[in-house]
Amino acid sequence: MDSMKTAPVMKEDVRPAAAGDVSALCALDAQYNRMLVAGAGEAARGNQMGQTRRFYKGVLGAADHLLLVAEVRGWVVGYVHATRETAPGDLVCPPWACVAAIVVDRRVRRRGIGRALLRAVEGWAREEKLTAVQLGVHAFNRGAVRFYERAGYRAVMLLMQKDAPRARRRQPRRSP
Repeated sequence: MDSMKTAPVMKEDVRPAAAGDVSALCALDAQYNRMLVAGAGEAARGNQMGQTRRFYKGVLGAADHLLLVAEVRGWVVGYVHATRETAPGDLVCPPWACVAAIVVDRRVRRRGIGRALLRAVEGWAREEKLTAVQLGVHAFNRGAVRFYERAGYRAVMLLMQKDAPRARRRQPRRSP
């Protein structure tokens, strides 16, 4: 893997994910979840590996999902998962693409891999006649925010969150 540190990704290295990629996807997710916990604390801890495996197996080939991997010299070094979204209920709004996740192995970042994955989603959105590509990014992940801004994305909404209060444990009564 160290020899890949200087290898730029080529367009042909982005391909649809296959069942044989699930372990690599889970390893990338584990790396991503460690970054989330470091930046946002324990509340950001991700799924257990078994849940992640089931998720990816269910997404492979699913309608309205796009799951692509970036491969360098036979190694999966990144992925993007996007979905086709439509407005709920009576809202009249044309469909759009939503990037659910884009992850690049930390050892090969800044080599064009993320850019290639993002361009592939944008191409899919164009082919599917989707009106926009939306994505969410954690505010603490300033590198990702800059990456998306350089790619032409802009903030259109601010999502705010407050953690739910934890239930208090009942203290056993002490006898007098």
